[in-house]
Amino acid sequence: MSSSASPDTADTRPAQPAALQARSLAFNPAFTAACDTGPLVVDGHFPSGSITLLTGDSRHLGAALAVLALRENPLSGQLLHGDTDILALDRAQASLWRRHTLRFLPHDPALPATRTALHHLQTETREHEPQAAIPRALDLLDRFDLGRRAGTRTSALPPGPQQALALATALCVLPRILVLDDVTAHMGAQLAGKVIRAIHHQVRKRAMIVIATSTDRMFIENADRQLAVA
Repeated sequence: MSSSASPDTADTRPAQPAALQARSLAFNPAFTAACDTGPLVVDGHFPSGSITLLTGDSRHLGAALAVLALRENPLSGQLLHGDTDILALDRAQASLWRRHTLRFLPHDPALPATRTALHHLQTETREHEPQAAIPRALDLLDRFDLGRRAGTRTSALPPGPQQALALATALCVLPRILVLDDVTAHMGAQLAGKVIRAIHHQVRKRAMIVIATSTDRMFIENADRQLAVA
């Protein structure tokens, strides 16, 4: 794909928080599972400062998330953030976009096995904002109920805290767009509640756009809006 934007401007964030707009975004779910419904088309508006929950068949949701997270190319359509069609970015520009503006968190995230939770967050934050690495890492550990696990290696964390740490990692770079695939699935009610509150705090504070799927009743009830994928 090509774009009129230069690599320098591809990573420039709008002065004001911009909404995300999917226009006639057509994708074929065949790459995730056999499906005889043919291409699906999504038209949706994702406002800044809000959490949009995608609903529908799990096969369709997987395909939609892959396209919205720039992991798969759609058959056609546009995905506009402000005036930028992020689907039209070339490979280098899309890489910059994923690095600084858009973060995707899969259902089962992979974390470096040899780092402690604190070291992991510090390392990820330091790369983007060195002066804020330690205070931001400590704040995120506290918000995601991981303070007592700061010295625990990521490989030793149970699945629920691993998901919480992965989400904290995604947030430490202050993305504008966050795509989440059932990120509280392995958490108990107490941890899930804290994580959902932390997500809401960051969404409101940073005017982020969150697009998510979830099987968690608490997450579903706390989403700002729902968009059916069919």
